[in-house]
Amino acid sequence: MNGSDVAERPSWLAERFAAGGRRALRIHLRAGRYEGDARTRSRELRDTLRVLGHPVTYREYNGGHDHACWAGGLAEGLADLLGRPAADAGTRGSA
Repeated sequence: MNGSDVAERPSWLAERFAAGGRRALRIHLRAGRYEGDARTRSRELRDTLRVLGHPVTYREYNGGHDHACWAGGLAEGLADLLGRPAADAGTRGSA
């Protein structure tokens, strides 16, 4: 199978979510501009999940699939999914 064959069919992951219906999920996806087919598949998955009504955060970054890009992305994704502290968290209880 070559790259063009892959792009002609929906990804197995997008197909699986589409067939499975809605679940209680919050999703954070990131794809690098230099990741080729992974970027295309991430967009496809994002669109499928949004059609199903899932809240999806999607980011594209200027990079590839490497540790330097993952480090910041992991922190951003965890903050997005677990929640960010309130801006005034450090001032609560002070007069």
